[in-house]
Amino acid sequence: MRESLTHLHQVNPCHQRYYLGEEGFVYVKYRKKVNALTFFKNFSMKINLSIIGIPMSVSSPGYAFKASAKQAMVASFYKSSFWSIVLNSPDELGLPWGQTLPDYLLTLKGEEFEDYMTSLRSHYRYRIQKAIKKGHAFNIKVICQSETFDEKDYRLYESTFSRAQYPLEKLSIDFFKQYPAKIIRISLHNSAVGFIQYKVHKQTLYFMFCGFHEKTNHDHDLYINLLITLVKAAYQEGCTKIDFGQTTETTKMKLGAEKVDRKLYVTSRHKMIKHLAKWILPHISYKSEENTFRVFREDESTGI
Repeated sequence: MRESLTHLHQVNPCHQRYYLGEEGFVYVKYRKKVNALTFFKNFSMKINLSIIGIPMSVSSPGYAFKASAKQAMVASFYKSSFWSIVLNSPDELGLPWGQTLPDYLLTLKGEEFEDYMTSLRSHYRYRIQKAIKKGHAFNIKVICQSETFDEKDYRLYESTFSRAQYPLEKLSIDFFKQYPAKIIRISLHNSAVGFIQYKVHKQTLYFMFCGFHEKTNHDHDLYINLLITLVKAAYQEGCTKIDFGQTTETTKMKLGAEKVDRKLYVTSRHKMIKHLAKWILPHISYKSEENTFRVFREDESTGI
């Protein structure tokens, strides 16, 4: 976390502050103007918020703690500001809460991509094979972002961000050029049409960001090919899991990813805000799709 936060402080400054408790906890807080009605289509209410989280749109929480230090950390949340929100928490913190975008985690089968394909039920395997066939003309290459990630790549990110259903944090081109992660670029007829950024930590590949051309996606299943490329990269990196992050849940679940719920908490010293949060949060929280897919051959649960 320290390396990531150091780079984010440089390339995405947003009034970050860092808290370290001698009891055994650490968290980062930043300020940002965000849409408080993100999960309501056609509605917007942008306000400045104090956020406990990673200052970029990823599914990880912005804190860590020893088991014995949880209550001390929550108490520190109260002291550090009048009120704030805690993003993407997988933990029970005893605060007013609502659902936010879930995370999607894929446990890899076997040791090679072919093992993964063999493990799929025929319907899902055929869908991937069909996408790979439609993208047969793609040129896929790992790039050195500091030297070759350029304005054309960044415009793909901006275009994808503008189409996002739940946009939160738009990053600068400097983030992609300087953040210590790997970027795979996909080109078609010598023109970049998409890229995907990822980072590996403790045998888990974390899908961070991507950008892709909308028409190429429609004609060549570009987004699915980006995700398939990520699965192949995970095997090449010796990973056992892929953290696909948030959004596009149906596509990721049809690749075999499982949904992992995330919570949004409100913390405040003021009793009125706490009472309001308990009442409001269930009404403005994310409403997840209730889908179950039997993707792998050994699956015995009911589903599609």
